[in-house]
Amino acid sequence: MHATVLADRDAAILSLAPLVRKLARRVASRVPSTVVDVDDLESAGWMAVIRAVDVFDPSFGVPIEGYAGRVVLGAMYNELRRVDPVSERDRRTMRLGKRAIHELQHELGREPSSAEIEARCPGYRRASGRCARLEVSYDAAFRSAEGTVLRPVDVLPGSDDVAATVIAHEERVELQAAIAALDDRRRAVISQHYFERRKLNSVAQDLDVSPQRASQLHRTALEQVQTRMAAFTPASA
Repeated sequence: MHATVLADRDAAILSLAPLVRKLARRVASRVPSTVVDVDDLESAGWMAVIRAVDVFDPSFGVPIEGYAGRVVLGAMYNELRRVDPVSERDRRTMRLGKRAIHELQHELGREPSSAEIEARCPGYRRASGRCARLEVSYDAAFRSAEGTVLRPVDVLPGSDDVAATVIAHEERVELQAAIAALDDRRRAVISQHYFERRKLNSVAQDLDVSPQRASQLHRTALEQVQTRMAAFTPASA
């Protein structure tokens, strides 16, 4: 431990208690109660806090809260992976199966049959069936901060595990917030260019600006979004 850096280790650990509770509640709110209990997440968080305090050094260039937040959230995601009811073997088979489906679609020019998928990826049918049966235990929805819902079917049969789904959701929420924080013109450029698939020249006409100005708005909007995403940490969310 860096004793000269953190003179009072116990006080430093206890000072991070609100962070552990906040992150545990946040992760638990995005996961059905049948998957993991908030107390289990807090337990994992406390162990991570102790490790974070013991290795923290100001030369890291971040405050202890920011550093510990990343360590704690990582530990909670690992706890989700630990209780994931889908085996790694089934998840690997599902990943290979999805790749096989894309390949067959390209080769055949149509949706492949179940038999064709099984022939390309042996075991896919059985793994898919096991994942589908496990959906029953995931009857609660994954809810985002905006109130949208990720149903269990979006989680279990896919290539990502539960923790990866939560991580991706956290990043998506933060990205939406970053875009919403832009001024009207920059937000319009991002929305029309990326979500409506329009060229910048067309966007420039709508905004009644020159193509060069639209390009500038696009560049500065991306810079602002990237800056916010780069600064995003669990402790500051």
